[in-house]
Amino acid sequence: MSAIYDFFGITRQAHHQQLRRQQTRSHIEQSLLQQVRAVRRLHPRMGARKLFGLIEPSQIGVTAFERLISASGLSVPRLQRQIRTTLRCDDGTIVSNLTHGLRLDGINQLWVSDISYLIDRSATYYLVHLLDVYSRRLLAISISQSMKAEENLALLHRSLAVREPQSLRGLIHHSDAGTQYTASDYLQALSDAGIRPSIAETCLQNAYSERLNGTVKNEYLAVNLGTGLTLRQWQHRLAEVEHLYNYHRPHQHLGYRTPIDFENYIASLPPAERPVLELHDFRRPSGEASDQRSHAPSPRETGDTSCQPIL
Repeated sequence: MSAIYDFFGITRQAHHQQLRRQQTRSHIEQSLLQQVRAVRRLHPRMGARKLFGLIEPSQIGVTAFERLISASGLSVPRLQRQIRTTLRCDDGTIVSNLTHGLRLDGINQLWVSDISYLIDRSATYYLVHLLDVYSRRLLAISISQSMKAEENLALLHRSLAVREPQSLRGLIHHSDAGTQYTASDYLQALSDAGIRPSIAETCLQNAYSERLNGTVKNEYLAVNLGTGLTLRQWQHRLAEVEHLYNYHRPHQHLGYRTPIDFENYIASLPPAERPVLELHDFRRPSGEASDQRSHAPSPRETGDTSCQPIL
């Protein structure tokens, strides 16, 4: 063995030190992968960067962690959308987009909603949600086998109950131009609560909802597809997802806090010290900058690759 060490120009001590380092690194990586698999049992398709923020490993950086996830075959493939669910109201009702360049510094200033879908064997299910953009809190989410306006109205009342008894005067409700959102009963319910309706012209102008669609379907529900769940079982699963999303899933833009933790955090801050979220102004000419950095979403950011203008 001494001749071999001499040939490679190393010492016996250096060789054994290298072996111990490799064993230590392997032990650390296997421990991290065990933690990843434990988290994935609750959050089946959570991305590597969010996993890193949740686990907070001290022995490895985020880039090396992402490489470890990829090399271990634990990367999450992106799913493709095939059905378009945006509908325009038959009577041509038009509501302006009130979110261009909007600056948010608290909850109950902007809620967003959208309808998406799941295909499970031969059945098609429709998802609808309401999200508070500032805290990313999922106020309510439901699943049904129809796209009737009554489903959206019931979800709106559930969301109002979540925020009760807080005043919602001045709150903006933002969605696409689907007839579910421009139905007279729905608009009347918004008006009764002092909420102003706002309509996106493209799905990029409703990016927070599109991103949530991707997160819920890709990270949580995809693993249940093909298992033949009944509607009641899907509803139970959505209740679990709503709890996990609000109480356990960290968000990068919230400083890796959960929505509930973030709402508790900002409640302790004076209004002047709360972070400001500025939305992108799609009316601004390309290349023209605002005073502060705004969030101009891309199709990749939305988590839903089928963003197309409403026709």
